[in-house]
Amino acid sequence: MVYQYPAPPLPGRKKIQVLLLCLVFISTAHAQTKNPREIISLDSAWQFWRGDDPAARQPDFDDRKWRTVDLPHDWTIESPVNPPPDGESNGGYFAHGIAWYRTRFSFSDTAKKVVLQFDGVYMNSDVWINGQFLGRKPYGFTGFRYDITEYLKRDGSTNVIAVRVDDSAEPSLRSYAGSGIYRHVHLIVTGYTHFQLNGGIYITTPEISPEKAIVKAHYIIDPNFFTEEEEQAWAKDPWKIKPQRRELTLRTSILSLNGSVISNTESAIILESMQKGQSFTQQLIVTNPRLWSDQTPELYHMRSTLLLEGKILDETITPFGIRSLKFEPDRGLFVNGKPTKLKGVCIHQDAGSFGNAVPLAVWAYHLSLLKEMGCNAIRTSHHPFPPEFYDLCDQMGFYVFDEAFDEWTRDWTFNFTENTRGKAKYGYHLYFNQWYETDLREMLHRDRNHPSVILYSIGNEIPDQFNADGWKLAKKLVSICHEEDSTRPVTSACDQSFVSSRNGFMDQLDIAGYNYIDRLYQDSTYGPEHRRFPHRLFLGTETTHALHNWLGVRDNDYVIGDFIWTGIDYLGESGPFPRRGSRAGNIDLAGGKKAGFYQRAAYWRNDPVLQLFVFTGEKPQTPWQNQPALLTWNWPDTATLTVRSATNCDEVELFLNKKSLGKKTISPDLYFADWKMPFKAGELSAVGYMKGKKVAFSKLVTAESAAKLSISAIPLSITSDVELFDISVRDKNGQIVTGAVNAITLKVEGGARLMGIDNGDLNYTGSFKTDTRNAFQGRLLVTLQKVSPGNEFRIIATSPGLDAGTLVRK
Repeated sequence: MVYQYPAPPLPGRKKIQVLLLCLVFISTAHAQTKNPREIISLDSAWQFWRGDDPAARQPDFDDRKWRTVDLPHDWTIESPVNPPPDGESNGGYFAHGIAWYRTRFSFSDTAKKVVLQFDGVYMNSDVWINGQFLGRKPYGFTGFRYDITEYLKRDGSTNVIAVRVDDSAEPSLRSYAGSGIYRHVHLIVTGYTHFQLNGGIYITTPEISPEKAIVKAHYIIDPNFFTEEEEQAWAKDPWKIKPQRRELTLRTSILSLNGSVISNTESAIILESMQKGQSFTQQLIVTNPRLWSDQTPELYHMRSTLLLEGKILDETITPFGIRSLKFEPDRGLFVNGKPTKLKGVCIHQDAGSFGNAVPLAVWAYHLSLLKEMGCNAIRTSHHPFPPEFYDLCDQMGFYVFDEAFDEWTRDWTFNFTENTRGKAKYGYHLYFNQWYETDLREMLHRDRNHPSVILYSIGNEIPDQFNADGWKLAKKLVSICHEEDSTRPVTSACDQSFVSSRNGFMDQLDIAGYNYIDRLYQDSTYGPEHRRFPHRLFLGTETTHALHNWLGVRDNDYVIGDFIWTGIDYLGESGPFPRRGSRAGNIDLAGGKKAGFYQRAAYWRNDPVLQLFVFTGEKPQTPWQNQPALLTWNWPDTATLTVRSATNCDEVELFLNKKSLGKKTISPDLYFADWKMPFKAGELSAVGYMKGKKVAFSKLVTAESAAKLSISAIPLSITSDVELFDISVRDKNGQIVTGAVNAITLKVEGGARLMGIDNGDLNYTGSFKTDTRNAFQGRLLVTLQKVSPGNEFRIIATSPGLDAGTLVRK
């Protein structure tokens, strides 16, 4: 299984240089003797306006008073809080509406095909170039592209792109939706004969052994014209041009990580011009392959080249991985022949102050935290995520459960009319019948080469699973998945499994997906269903944090894993105002690790885990929350506390101010031990033992009053112009003050700019775009972007009554 998407470091990608008045000049003449293909970022310097004016589609519209923004951009996160009764709980009490984006560029090459690609716009986008309407896209979670070749001005004069985004009808989603061009935009420049842009290169690995792997490259080629002369003649008089047949060379090379060719093949192919979608396959062998898995995310690169008489017509490079998947109903999932459990989390695509326009560095940080927790699998709840997210999962080693839709055509209240009705009043159900096949194929073409993607979901908690004929639509969607990618199984996250497992709906799925199996069978989880359906392979597509759900996975080979709701807190599904989001995660919006983070690590990690925390005595607000607890040893002097040691050790010994409070044996089916004790200031510590040896240590120390601010850089697994920093409130001894809520102001000097400040407080009702936030549990997360790479910048954090924190970086 493999990966394909043009990632940032690929050859041929360059950024547009922005000139005065946001005018962009693009020249590709230098590429005539090289590769005609270029991927050009269109993210910089768009004009933006919240409002609606039909005249904004016209090229000569005056947008000088509009605001200048860079993409990706989510305008909803910038909006002021929108409380009840106007504000909507599921959306997080944010505002929506209509907005316009406009940008300008110039293009000088007269012999290239040019496509405008959007990775995602939420939602109902209308796009024009030079006043020419290109199309509308309702769904906000899949990419789309328009061929702008015939509308492009190529004489050096200005081209104008205008985009209208209509997110005024709310609710359109059951959680935070965001608004705007919140993913990247590109110009893709090719010759007139080229590999298709989405789905034109599909790589499979049908045979893998330690000695060799067979790699197949499946190509779809669109040959329009073979020479510039043919294209120019067609432009003058298209009716006089007849299709031409030419012999071309198709060459495929596999490159190692250092760029050396380790396998190569080429063959002569016959193409007929002006006939789209001509297919070819080549086969290569990689000896002693380095296999991709969550533990060894090894990637290769495939270079695909199309030549005519030695001249390159098209060339692109596709990173990919070699790995095998085997799903056996009685034995489970095997990756590269090794039994594997999916230790998964569901996550949403928003990230605090960025809304849905999340920088890659922030994703890298979030994924590194999940990796630390022992997580090896991600469910993209409940729609396709940005392309670069899958790149990271490939690079960092995560299995991805790739989900297409949150609704089809039905609501839970049955609707027997021809009018669709879905879970969100103005959601995707309004467009499903017209768009589902286009959007599903778009996702499959984009994602089917990622080694990280191991299964697809055709929907989450789809009410159609109740209908007598819901299985028919499920069958159609599954068949589309199989048609586009026969190498991965398909599931659906069914929350009404008592019905859907018996009415034919689940029978259409390759893997039976169960949301909240314990609602039916409590601690017995999957056992009763397995006895009824012994030939099924089971997956907990969504579960709570309850221990019995993990034991149901751990102890049963026929259950390949589960995905807890959720890994990270998220905006939306808020509940009563002023809460703006869900606290279901083990990690908060600022990357803070909750007590549940360490308890889950004890379940999932193989190395020794030990962490002390103290229950607050509060009850969980929802079934999706862990029992509230804090990692602190600051409590009222009269408090009697329940202290828990989350661990996978055999024994734990607890100490208070160096005095032993006894040793407890840890049940392998509990992963914890509790102590009830009165509070006494000082140091609470624990030692974990395995087979009598000390292997782990944890402590909580009573902090004194807040005295100073501390700034530390957060290491990332990627190279980026975006950096993250932890700001913490500490006492005079350097101990973090977990109860601190001080207002902290950030100032950035030199070659960087402030992008975002986050804390874990979901009751925050202020601006998400600010330079001042209150600490939450003693810390903030700060994100900066370097605007002058290599130049020094300084971060200064101040708060009344505290010593300032300063950090200088390059």
